[in-house]
Amino acid sequence: MLSREYNQLIAIRTKSKIQLNHLIERIFPGIEKILTDYYTELLLDFLLKYPHVSCVVKQSEKVFTKQFVKMAEKKEHTKGPQLAKKVYDLALECVPAISSSRSLEIAVESCIHVLRSTQTSTDAIITQMRLLAKELPEYDMVRSMPGIGDTLAPRLIAEIGDIRRFKNAKSLIAYAGIDAPPYQSGQFEGTRRHISKRGSASLRKCGFEIMFILMRREPSEDKDIYEYIQKKRAEGKAFKVALFAGFNKMLRIYYARTMEIYSKLT
Repeated sequence: MLSREYNQLIAIRTKSKIQLNHLIERIFPGIEKILTDYYTELLLDFLLKYPHVSCVVKQSEKVFTKQFVKMAEKKEHTKGPQLAKKVYDLALECVPAISSSRSLEIAVESCIHVLRSTQTSTDAIITQMRLLAKELPEYDMVRSMPGIGDTLAPRLIAEIGDIRRFKNAKSLIAYAGIDAPPYQSGQFEGTRRHISKRGSASLRKCGFEIMFILMRREPSEDKDIYEYIQKKRAEGKAFKVALFAGFNKMLRIYYARTMEIYSKLT
């Protein structure tokens, strides 16, 4: 239940990010490139105080710099003066697509409120999921697998559920919807088959995130899955196809290791 709630909140958060991005392009184009980490608290605080280019340029550079540095220091940013200079220069040069208004301020405030509230809620959900997952015997094993951190471990366990309900690894892979269904008609048998996508979309999404992180951060040990994905890419497989092939292999390992843990407990 918590996993489903988490996924719904992430979907809402993503839509709000897109909406805020569209607003930024019209009210202060280029600001996200200066405040490099796009949705940091500093950027959100900045947009609440300066929801339009005109809010910056109506002040002198000295006054703006003082206010910006104070804002940056609250978020423990040490490069406040340098950033303030870049932001002020951008404000003098850029041309907004829409003029400042109270309606615009409400739209910006609404997006930021949704982003912050959903972040608070997802943090609380993941914390509770982690507490529940740590009670399970497989948690430490899952957490140690490459590409799986404190957030993805409880999500993966939640989406798979009790491993003992699957009779074998193939059943788990079919549940994830990444098995290749038979494609046969008469004497014809297809060889180029796509994954079935008949199983849990949430589990597939979680698995894709794990594989994506795994490929971005090459593990120092337990490289079987990483090397398997690299092998598939070397064979000419598309990146997404190779990632799902890696997830297929990971689920087989997950099943074998978890079943071994439970077998020792009985």
